[in-house]
Amino acid sequence: EKAARLSPVDEVRTMLDNNLRGVLSTFSQ
Repeated sequence: EKAARLSPVDEVRTMLDNNLRGVLSTFSQ
């Protein structure tokens, strides 16, 4: 799996990045 290659830090950073993008796009509208 791709997730297995990522370190826990990368996983969290990716998750936070996705969440921030969702929040920003919501506020943009």
